[in-house]
Amino acid sequence: MSGSVQANNTPISLDSVGITEEVIKYTVGEVHTRYLSSFGEWKLPILVQDLTKFMPIRVHEIRVSDVPKGKIIFGPDGASILIPRAFCRVRRRIEAAHELAHILLNHYSPVQIQGNRTTSYAESLDVFEEWCEKTGRLMLIPEAFLPRLENLSTEVSLGYVIIQVARRWGVPVPTAIMRILDQPMAGEKLRTKQIIVWDVENETANSSQCLLKASWHACRIGFIPHQNKVRLGSITYKAAVHMGTDRYVCGVEEVKIGSLQGIFYVDACPYGIGRYKRVLTVFREPDCCVDPLFKKNTASGDTI
Repeated sequence: MSGSVQANNTPISLDSVGITEEVIKYTVGEVHTRYLSSFGEWKLPILVQDLTKFMPIRVHEIRVSDVPKGKIIFGPDGASILIPRAFCRVRRRIEAAHELAHILLNHYSPVQIQGNRTTSYAESLDVFEEWCEKTGRLMLIPEAFLPRLENLSTEVSLGYVIIQVARRWGVPVPTAIMRILDQPMAGEKLRTKQIIVWDVENETANSSQCLLKASWHACRIGFIPHQNKVRLGSITYKAAVHMGTDRYVCGVEEVKIGSLQGIFYVDACPYGIGRYKRVLTVFREPDCCVDPLFKKNTASGDTI
């Protein structure tokens, strides 16, 4: 994949910085090959600290610190990575992988001197951050172990599978979502229209006082109101009742969330504990499930 971005009114081709989809996949593939050759499949999920052994420069350490976001400190003989102490364990893992991706991709990108700092031509561009996000996901969830799209397309609860992938590989649920959607034609094959993560903002998820607000969504097309609340009686709301279990709720439902409006096949799954209680909701085309039980289960009037 190639393209261009605008910087100082001058288009810069992604090819000019040496980073493409093919470069990322090949580079991460080489890292995985060396990792599995060194440690074998017994050391899965992948340990981020062990990935440092396969970077183009020496990474002395990855440690938690009182920094607001991930940070790389370069020295004369290598680098150190600092990760925010405030992050939970799985978020620390993906943040560390993101910083390793900076080191990995800068190795393939032309460099220039800005003051006393050596940077990539692309580093100041949003596109480079997106490459690093994607590379971090690929490093933590190897292609060979990713669920196949043809199998996922027939799942009654895609959300349940996503949560299991996140648990298996020790990553945040949004990371697992995007890793699955990284695959070619994923949206078309899975027939997804939107995926939303909701925060549960109180401890009484099984009461009429349950409060859920949209905190993250996968598809950038369209408009999802920030902090949009879930309505009582919706499939997402019913899933929150099962907080603390592996149960999911699914069916065909009318939905009105910003620009996401219409009849959808909806499956919702609760996950998390303590202050990290959340519900994952996947919206797919209404006829994507062949089970007649769910085709009849239209919750008329129950909108989100």
